[in-house]
Amino acid sequence: MRSPEPKTALPTLETASLAARQFGAAVGETTSGDLHLVNAGVNTVYRAGDMALRMVREEQKDRNYLTPPLEWLRHLHAAGAPVCEPLPTLDGEWIGAFRQDSDTFLATAVRWVDGLRLSELPATPTLYREYGRSIGRLHRASRGYVPSPTAPHMLGLEEGGVFARWESLWQRAAEHVSGAPVLQRAFERLTPDVLAWGAEERVTTHGDLRPGNVIWQGSVTASSVVGSSAVVIDFDEPVLGPAALDLARAALELNAEERPTLLAALLEGYRLEHGLGAVWDARIPTLMAARAALMCAWNMEDGPPASDTGGGATGSGEVVSLPTLLSRLERWDF
Repeated sequence: MRSPEPKTALPTLETASLAARQFGAAVGETTSGDLHLVNAGVNTVYRAGDMALRMVREEQKDRNYLTPPLEWLRHLHAAGAPVCEPLPTLDGEWIGAFRQDSDTFLATAVRWVDGLRLSELPATPTLYREYGRSIGRLHRASRGYVPSPTAPHMLGLEEGGVFARWESLWQRAAEHVSGAPVLQRAFERLTPDVLAWGAEERVTTHGDLRPGNVIWQGSVTASSVVGSSAVVIDFDEPVLGPAALDLARAALELNAEERPTLLAALLEGYRLEHGLGAVWDARIPTLMAARAALMCAWNMEDGPPASDTGGGATGSGEVVSLPTLLSRLERWDF
């Protein structure tokens, strides 16, 4: 589900200021003021006062791509899930369009959340238990989501609903693995499980619920949390599939030594908020391998990956780079 690589030009400060003001931020027209660049990837993200403003070229992500995740996010926030509050424009629209030379940038906004990314904190069982609870709360709220009758399919696929099914993404990615023997073997090994489990009960999953996409508010020690809140961000890749997909992505960046303890804590926290059959405990390592294989296939299709905030700051970087993932698939390190 990755988007094409961006052109080199970004929204100018003038364009970003115009967009921020349209969403109600008090910023100047041509001076930075309270407008601060946070990320310069496919999605250009600014902090504008108490909001996060995201801008992307319409040719990369059009309204059909942006609308379903934004609609789902509005539902999640209204249902009390641990997510950022989506914000409308002054005209009551959820997506703003802004011309810049020959380009059109589409903008969306959410309430800013202060705190550290989980990827910036020491991984402890206490922290991962709260991480799991956050994922469980998100899935519980997602159960009540019904797309609006006019919502388009996010990727334009000819299938029901508005989000891609896990097995559909897998089958599309399989077309790009023939040039890598390690990846081809992984797809051959994993395909029966992916197709079988994809047919079981589905939930709308975040799709990229790595530690870098969770903001931690509060303090944490080895044995307790104080004023804790794990807020999920970056709703860019929702997927219909088993709930354990998000848990597998959360565990993908854990090393072999810490993985058993932290995965157990993650599952414990998740089950405090949302049901998960015991059969999935044994399946999660396979789902981790499948997620790694899928990320490799996407990279081979689109070229080197583009990061929203760059490398280790989001909890990815070398941990999920193409060479590292291929090496893990060769060793079956999951």
